[in-house]
Amino acid sequence: MRLYHYINLLSIDVALGAVVSAAFFGRILHVHVLPQGFVLLGIVVWLIYTADHLLDAWSMKEAAISERHRFHQKHFLTLLLVFLIAGGIALVLLFMIRVQLITAGIIFGSFVIIYLLVNRWLKYFKELTGSLLYTGGVMLPAWSVNDHEISAMQALLIGIFMSIVLTNMLIFARFSIQEDKLNQQKSLATILGEHAMNLLIRTAYVACIVLIAYSAVNNITAELILLFVMEVILILVFEIKYFSENDRYRIYGDAIFLLPVMLFIAPPLPAAILLSPPSAG
Repeated sequence: MRLYHYINLLSIDVALGAVVSAAFFGRILHVHVLPQGFVLLGIVVWLIYTADHLLDAWSMKEAAISERHRFHQKHFLTLLLVFLIAGGIALVLLFMIRVQLITAGIIFGSFVIIYLLVNRWLKYFKELTGSLLYTGGVMLPAWSVNDHEISAMQALLIGIFMSIVLTNMLIFARFSIQEDKLNQQKSLATILGEHAMNLLIRTAYVACIVLIAYSAVNNITAELILLFVMEVILILVFEIKYFSENDRYRIYGDAIFLLPVMLFIAPPLPAAILLSPPSAG
């Protein structure tokens, strides 16, 4: 757990979760993503999160309250050097991936850069914008090579995944409220307050469960069951006090995006569990 703690501080688990989530979307959309596409995605996600943390650490004039920001302040130059090396590797990998992904990545990357520059002023929309960008980013490798129309069930699964990301970000913002106040940083949580944030989070996860239930009426798949488990874990993280202590919510909240790997290593579910609506006629 101590080793994983440092992996979490460095956002390595977030990058791995993005790779696993990208494979999840490849499975949903029934497309094959090349290995170098996964590697590039993992590096880019790590670069985005590390850039955000380094910018926060650089902008703070005093020692940060949160351990994550203190870590980035203490090792700023080392992390900046690793950041530049990783950026160079990402540039090399650009010449090894499909043209469709490069084109889509350039367009999407422009939105990410804009987000990094203005996210400190978003306040009310930071979590929503972040969930849209994260979902779009992990879906990009599969989406860029997808050549068929998205079905209603695929769209529902994408929507559920995005709502899980939003729930995750809202929970993180809620539990970081005291740190944000001490660091004099504005966020949705500091503006709305604890009570309103609690209500917003519960509304978000109830809406997600309703969406999952609606999808289950039409078709219960292994992917849908997995998304349900991910959301239930987030609900437990939010509702049980144990997870709010010692930043445990960050470890478990980030780790849920590693769960889709179970779809690739677990045996298939029995046909009796995977229900599909009868075909017409």
